[in-house]
Amino acid sequence: MKFKFLILTLIVIIGLPFTVLNATGYSQQQEAVLALGNLTTAPKTHDENGQAATVVAGETKAIYFDALNYKGKPTRVFASLGIPEGASADSPVPGVRMVSLVPGMKHSHNFGWNRPESYDFVDSIVKTGKPWCRQTGTRIDGMDVSVDFSCSKPLVSASLLANSGSGHTGDRDWSETTAELTSGSDGTWTVNTVLPPGTNGWFVNVKANGVDADADGDDSTDQFGYNDEEIIASSDYQEIDSGNSYADTSLPNVLIIGDSISIGYTPLVKELLAGVANVQRPDANTRDTNIGLENLETWLGETRWDVIHFNWGLHDLCYRHPDSKAVGRRDKINGTISVPLEEYKPNLEALVEQLRKTGATLIWANTTLVPDGEVGRFAGDELKYNQVAKEIMNHHGVEIDDLHTLTSGFDPSLFVKPGNVHYIKEGYALLAAQVTEQIKFALRKEY
Repeated sequence: MKFKFLILTLIVIIGLPFTVLNATGYSQQQEAVLALGNLTTAPKTHDENGQAATVVAGETKAIYFDALNYKGKPTRVFASLGIPEGASADSPVPGVRMVSLVPGMKHSHNFGWNRPESYDFVDSIVKTGKPWCRQTGTRIDGMDVSVDFSCSKPLVSASLLANSGSGHTGDRDWSETTAELTSGSDGTWTVNTVLPPGTNGWFVNVKANGVDADADGDDSTDQFGYNDEEIIASSDYQEIDSGNSYADTSLPNVLIIGDSISIGYTPLVKELLAGVANVQRPDANTRDTNIGLENLETWLGETRWDVIHFNWGLHDLCYRHPDSKAVGRRDKINGTISVPLEEYKPNLEALVEQLRKTGATLIWANTTLVPDGEVGRFAGDELKYNQVAKEIMNHHGVEIDDLHTLTSGFDPSLFVKPGNVHYIKEGYALLAAQVTEQIKFALRKEY
């Protein structure tokens, strides 16, 4: 994105434990955070005296802007704002951003200034006009994650930091695990990892050596930086919003079980059923039927469910190979199918038997379309799995929500891209509308 008149150079260094939003007013505050993070809304800035911040071309000035409340108290964020010489509405300049999330760094100026990241960041900006490392892309397939970086320094390692639980991130259980790091051409790197079950928030760290003596290999001595210390660059921190909220005990309870397709439409279903039902889903991608058999009891919990809308399929019929570079290690040419059809049938039968014991009205969502060109799935395999599921559901008298017919009629523009099983927001809106009507019908029958 480009700015008129100004360039904002900012590095964020945060030490764990750190804090994100409370549940109260979460959606409104989240919208504000996303607007700032995506650089779609400019914050109102002021100087140290609270007056409107004014910066003239050719100077850099300390500015402040009000951020989200921390534990109910107002906060203020500091940044350096500079306007390049000659900048104008006709000569926009790009913004520069880099994130470094340092586990256990602690708070205060001393801890922040003692870290080498800010110095290497400034060194790179001064010399090249760009951060030494920046995130260029993220791909998520269920719990499989790939993050791309572009770096001028060679990376030496990568790790996934994930949390579970709820509330302030500092109060959650954090884990750090080694992630796979592969190098591409021209300083491009990819990190592949798998989110642990129950993950509520995560980010990826990559490390390089911050060395004064020509750390970036351009035959010149770096101006800043620490010798023989690892420097960290990070992906953006991401919360997994399952669409859950505090339940209204006067309303019926609806549980949605499914993979990333249901993760896409559940928040919309929740909005459509606001005031009608409490809609929840597990805080995880429920993936294939083997994972379902291992975790269904946990996902059901102690809640008395009135309606359960459920699906397994896309992950069962997916082929994966450990050497694949695709998201989720998908590879239908060299890979092995996750759950063969002959295993899928008894697995699904057992899951339905377990779900029936809840006393809830059950709705089976059949598996959505597998488009041509999907790297880990054969188009048409979903029809075979749906036929087996149909026989099981008919035997048990379970209603079927025919999402396959719906998605088979989608215009290609509703998919994220060709050969991808996921949808843009307009596609998820159509799915949510049909799922909502199915749930409403089930609720009318029950009440």
